[in-house]
Amino acid sequence: MSLKKEYFLHLLKKYNDGSCSYDEKVIIESYFDKCQDHNILLNDSEVFIKKKIYKGIKKEISRKRLRTSLLLPMNILKYTASLLFLLSLGYFINENQELKTHIVYTKLGEKKEVSLPDGTLVFLNSGSQLSYRSNYNQTERNVKLQGEAYFDVHRDINKPFTVETNEFTTKVLGTSFNIKTPDKNNNATIVSVTSGKVNVYNLKHRIDEKLIKNDQLLYDHSRQQLEVNHQHDSKLDAAWKENIIALNGNNLEATAHVLEKWFDINIIISDPALKEIKVNGKYINPSLEEVLESLKFSTGITYSFSDEKTIYLKKDTMNKIRSE
Repeated sequence: MSLKKEYFLHLLKKYNDGSCSYDEKVIIESYFDKCQDHNILLNDSEVFIKKKIYKGIKKEISRKRLRTSLLLPMNILKYTASLLFLLSLGYFINENQELKTHIVYTKLGEKKEVSLPDGTLVFLNSGSQLSYRSNYNQTERNVKLQGEAYFDVHRDINKPFTVETNEFTTKVLGTSFNIKTPDKNNNATIVSVTSGKVNVYNLKHRIDEKLIKNDQLLYDHSRQQLEVNHQHDSKLDAAWKENIIALNGNNLEATAHVLEKWFDINIIISDPALKEIKVNGKYINPSLEEVLESLKFSTGITYSFSDEKTIYLKKDTMNKIRSE
């Protein structure tokens, strides 16, 4: 439960003078019962502070009793002491205020491996971002993803692992899978499973799919169209984490987008007709020159640099275009 500080103090005042409603009383008492339950987490200095505050309150209450003969119930004393203690330590009433968000991101042309507190490994592809809260793995395992990542999830049947991406949530117990979210070149969410079972759902569009090894879910956000392929080679989608560019019938335009993220470059295809040329190939730890020379040979294109970051692809008039 989290409450605004001003509102909580208002409720506490009403509780003390007996004017709060039944529901307000439940809020006050349940909150401080929870605070009392967390006393085991206090260190020695914090316990000392609490005892000091508690003694001060008891002294003040005794003084007021002598003067006014008013009796303050012991549960009020306990709750008031807890409130002052929390405020004195800077906890505030909003529990979420103490939580921090850890963010890991990759620039274009960069990849990272992230080890989460539970032992789960995340491989973050170029131009991507992973975020998770500082209380990760305490009661739940939730992360958020923008871009592309491969997850090798440590199994925990008591705490499912969830990945939130734009409109979709992917939930697993312990498995491995690849997720790619929409970007400027591809407005689709793609989930590919390499081992185990994965649940992908989207409440807005009433999508709830159970995926197993070599299943691929593709949702086109522009057309709001869902496709599930049960005979997909998911290793191809995750090849990038092994520094392998795997092209399996991609057209030249899609291939150019892969190379742009991989090498942090800009590719311009001068002739629209070239965009649909099919490309196949597998490149292990490739250099940009290696890939471009291979494309030149297999597709009949030629390339040129206008600067170190911009490449033009055009038809090689000296050779006949060969398409697969």
